[in-house]
Amino acid sequence: MGGDKFINVTNLKIPAQHTDHSFDIRYKGPGWENNVIGYRIYTDWRNAIDIFGKVTDSLILNKVGQDGIDSYHEKNSWGQDILKVGKGLGIGSIGRYADKKVMHFENVDSTFVKIENKTNESSVKINYFG
Repeated sequence: MGGDKFINVTNLKIPAQHTDHSFDIRYKGPGWENNVIGYRIYTDWRNAIDIFGKVTDSLILNKVGQDGIDSYHEKNSWGQDILKVGKGLGIGSIGRYADKKVMHFENVDSTFVKIENKTNESSVKINYFG
């Protein structure tokens, strides 16, 4: 936060001021990928999983968002954000349907993210409190 580049971390308490228009977390939350698609989970009020369509089989997420934070919304040599989650639930998240609309569980006291990378597997664990 307040720096000129992003750094990878293995755990983070999401700042209370973090929103869908914040620029303090690269692509708004943890990301992971394989050779055909990239994923990210928003750590803001949406708590939704989004996808990046890739046109290369190279691993690219370490470069995404470094050249102008929202550049992944535009076509790049590696691909781009193709889902445009907005107010939707993305490819999977916890939500509810009420008053004829999809609603997120957006009001929480705190959000903690923990990332583990091992030789043959990786995990993202998110704990919501309140």
